[in-house]
Amino acid sequence: MGGAQPGRLTIKQVARSLGENKPKLIPSDIELALSELHINQRYGRESILKNALESAQGKYDIVIIDCAPSLGLLTINALSASHAVLVPSQPSAVDLRGARLFLNTLEDIQNELNPSLELLGILLTFYDPRISHHVKAKEQLEKAGLPVLPVLIGRSVRVVEAASAGVSVIEYEPNNPQSKNYRELSEIIKSWLKKQKKN
Repeated sequence: MGGAQPGRLTIKQVARSLGENKPKLIPSDIELALSELHINQRYGRESILKNALESAQGKYDIVIIDCAPSLGLLTINALSASHAVLVPSQPSAVDLRGARLFLNTLEDIQNELNPSLELLGILLTFYDPRISHHVKAKEQLEKAGLPVLPVLIGRSVRVVEAASAGVSVIEYEPNNPQSKNYRELSEIIKSWLKKQKKN
């Protein structure tokens, strides 16, 4: 990558277009599960993705990296390469514990690998205000001083249907309440991006 070595593909080579005026996508693959074993033996293993993305500088306005809920080397690579991170979490005890562990890892990354990495906030998903446990979980996070985003993503059959149809819920059903929530989330991200351009 960058000065691509024989047998290795650049970001540009693996990106797939979703259509005119639509984002490009680099799909995941089952072999990623094996790659973590291989990169563990490499020098500079935490910066492999960061170095690969340098070959794509100036070609894309924004790169979004979607990570599995794991604290392994693939996630560490993503955090090392990123400018900001959004932490989705369901409002359950197990998920909130995972979110706290992730935030500890994030602090280590900021201290040791990527000091400029910012936390956009915690995004609560599958949230239902009628469930007292969900409301209490949100309150606990806020009392702990954690940056819970004001937008909450709820459950919706339409979101599942949209995913099955291969489109976003905003395209599938623009007036759905979750479409509104995702648009609010996009405004938060756009606001952060505008601040970055000014700095």
